[in-house]
Amino acid sequence: MTAEHPVVDLSLFALRNFSGGTIALSVGYGLYFGNLVLLPLWLQTVIGYTATDAGLVMAPVGLFAVLLSPITGKFLPRTDPRRIATAAFLVFALCFWMRSRYTTGVDTWLLTLPTLIQGIAAMAGFFIPLVSITLSGLPGHRIPAASGLSNFVRIMYGGIGTSIFSTAWEHRSIVHHS
Repeated sequence: MTAEHPVVDLSLFALRNFSGGTIALSVGYGLYFGNLVLLPLWLQTVIGYTATDAGLVMAPVGLFAVLLSPITGKFLPRTDPRRIATAAFLVFALCFWMRSRYTTGVDTWLLTLPTLIQGIAAMAGFFIPLVSITLSGLPGHRIPAASGLSNFVRIMYGGIGTSIFSTAWEHRSIVHHS
């Protein structure tokens, strides 16, 4: 904390935009990534999908995120990024709710629908605005340290989310089996 040029600049957390953006990005990514890991696992072990079929169900998330990110980038300077990120979180909530309604008799269309919605309406509106918020107001020489620290925290929360989702799934499987 007292070094002139620290390896990890924790003083960035004193900045409201950096702290808020990093927390929102990390928690959202943890929820997203935990779900991203759990759904194909469920499809393969319980529903009987092959790895390829489970991947095809999940593919729209990444495909539409890549295709629509430039559009989000164009609208971002003219729109409050907090509004876009909030809308993305609401779409995530909708998709997670839709997935909570799955049974073992679910068909491929009902599996793919939340994935399509999430890919089209949430993914590009989640990462880009939150990274923009996280790095806003920083002088140029602090952006690399801020970006690195924010990405580290985000990836760590992705691992935490995966662990929590997997553990909860395992515990719930035991309860439902008995």
